[in-house]
Formats: sequence, structure tokens, C-alpha cells
Amino acid sequence: IETKPNDLTISGQITISAKDDASIDAKTNMKSISSTTNDGGASMLGGLVDAIMTDYKYSSKSGTQTVEKDHYIRVASDHDAGGVTGGIYRYKGTESASIDLDAEDFSVRDTWERITRSSASDTIPNIGNVTSSDSQAFGGIVVRNDLRSSVQSYIQYATINSAGDINISAEESATINANDESTVTSSGGSAYGTGKSDAVNGIIATNLVLSKANAFITDSDVTTTAGDLTVDAKNTSAINATINSSTSSGDKAIGVTLAFNTIGWEAQNVLFRAIDALLGTSIGNEQPAETKAYIEDTTLNIAGDVSVTADNSAFLNATISNAADSQASALYGAGGTAASAMLASNMVSTDAKAYIDFTETGTITVTGTIDISAQDKAGIYSNTKIVSSSITTNDGGASLANETIGDLMDANFL
Repeated sequence: IETKPNDLTISGQITISAKDDASIDAKTNMKSISSTTNDGGASMLGGLVDAIMTDYKYSSKSGTQTVEKDHYIRVASDHDAGGVTGGIYRYKGTESASIDLDAEDFSVRDTWERITRSSASDTIPNIGNVTSSDSQAFGGIVVRNDLRSSVQSYIQYATINSAGDINISAEESATINANDESTVTSSGGSAYGTGKSDAVNGIIATNLVLSKANAFITDSDVTTTAGDLTVDAKNTSAINATINSSTSSGDKAIGVTLAFNTIGWEAQNVLFRAIDALLGTSIGNEQPAETKAYIEDTTLNIAGDVSVTADNSAFLNATISNAADSQASALYGAGGTAASAMLASNMVSTDAKAYIDFTETGTITVTGTIDISAQDKAGIYSNTKIVSSSITTNDGGASLANETIGDLMDANFL
């Protein structure tokens, strides 16, 4: 309220309030996937075998049929004469026979053999790439979220007479919710250690909030004949930032993450932010998230209580994960490298003030109590995780032999 040079007389309560809840909700997702396969035709052969093996001749609903050796029969879902419903059985007889398939017991092992593998092609060992199969995947995210907001509620240059309470409040809740996810995967190389498989992943994420909440009375004359005077300011600005970087490769995996989250600091370039984070310095300019409740150069004649309060609870919540994983395997000659680097900076600057002041002599008359308080409960909650893993296997074909034996021999696990 600005009423200069007029007076304002109110018979009831006066409420002056301002609230700002500006926000940014940002989600960024990037995936870069490269896969190169040269298996010498093994997958095509497997597909052909599967097609042949699952091409059954009859089903259990086919009635009486002449069945010959190695014919395949599919058992219907409602077949109750014996056998696993939905299963495929091979006829083991040496001579053809006329069989009523509707009434046949397929669980008789002397006559029928159930095909129990998930696919016949499982018996073909996965030898990997038979030629040098180069694969490269590169991905990067650069994200900047900048939120600036201020709110104020005030009485200035006014003479006010009120028969009720006078309430002046300002509330600021500028918020950034940012979720950045980057996935880079490369699959290539060969069973003989030749060829390359490179995965490189990078994230640069910056989140910035500048905010103010001010409630005040200046250069005025305020009177209440039967009420309280309240001046209240609150600032609950926040940053909730989550960054997940995942890099995986069969050879070289490199992941780099730069994360800068600030409340109450002016913007600056990435280089200066990196130097700040490395050296623990403050190259940038501080511009605190401000919360002020005050009365200046104002004559007060209050019949009730006077309360001047400022509450600042700005907080920063950052969760950052950077993982680089290299898993190289071959018959021989495999090698792997994993490198993971992270630079994270979380800074909060706040200011909370509550006061009554005069530049010259002033008069305050209060019948009740006077409460002047300022609270600064700013906080940083940070969780950082970095993983760098490299596993290299050269087994000379032992894994292939183990896989083939497992495919050819049925096993029951208890």
C-alpha cells in the first residue's frame, strides 16, 4: 500500500499478502546405443533350426493319424490323457503307427520324448563376433535451469488507522525439480580380442535459483485501536536435482559428470564453476536468497501485539550417480578400460533479517508484546556415487564348452 499523501482509515482488519511459487520441472533423458554383430551366420542357422524343430506335424486334437519316427506332436491346452499341455513331443517309434492322438498318453517315455529346451538353437554355442566388429557410442547432455523470482508485500508512505488486525506477509517458494539421465552403451569387438568397442558419456548440468521474500512497513504512521500488527516473510526456495549417468562397453567405457547447483549465487560460466569446485573458492558473486521482515521510520501505536518475523528455509537436495562399466571377454586377447570422473558443487547462500529501525528518533507505543525474530534454516543434502568397474575374461573357450554342455544335458535344480 502506498497512500501518500492521503490517510487510510479501516474499520476492520487489513491483510496485505503476496505469494510466489514459480517453478521449473525439467526431465532430460538421453540414450545412445551402438551394437555390432558378425556371428558368421550362427544366428541365422539357429533361427532355421528353431523353425524346423517347432514345426509340429499334428496336435493332440488331430484325431487318429499315421505317425512316423521323429514326427512332432503339440499337446493341446485341454488335453487330459497324459503329457504336459502346451508341450511338443517327438515320436520315438521305429515304425509308423496309427495313433488316436486325442486319447494318447504322451508321458510314456518309451514312445514319446518331450522337447524341453526353450529353443533348439540353444544348442548352438554363442561364440560372439567372428570378425573385428567395431562399435562406438557417444552421448552428452548439457542442461541449464535458471529460476529467478522475488515477492514483496509492504506499506509505504501511509497513515493508517485500523480497528482490527493488520497483517503483512510475503512468501517465496521458487523451486527447481530436475532429473537428468544419460545412458551410453556399446557392444562390439570379437571373440579373438580384435576390433573396438568404445562408449563415452558426458553430462553438464547447472541449476540456479535466485529469490527474495520481503515484507515491510516504511515511512508510515500505523495505528490499531483494537488489533495486532504482524509483518512476516518466508522463503522456502529449493532445488531437487537428480543426475544418473550410466556408461557400459565391452572394451573402453568413459563417463564424466559436471554438476553445479546453487541457491543465492549469480550465474557464471562452466569453467569458473569448475575452478570453484576444484579449489573451494568463490569466483562468482554472492546474491543471497533473501528473507526480510522489517519496520523502518514508522511511528507505531498498537493496541495489541507486534510481531516481526523472517523465516528462511531454502534447501538444496542433490543426488548424483556416475557409473562406467567395462566387461571385455574373448577366447583370447581381450582388454578393457573403465574411467569415471565427477565434479560436483552445491552452494547455498541465504540471508534472514527481522528488525524495527529508525534513521532518526522515532516513537513506538505497544500495549501488548513485541516479538522480533529471524530464523535461517538453509540446508544442503547431497548424495554422490561414482563407480568405475573393468572386468576382462580370456577363457580359451571354457565358457563355450560349459554353455554347450548345459544346453545338451537337462538338469533339475532343487
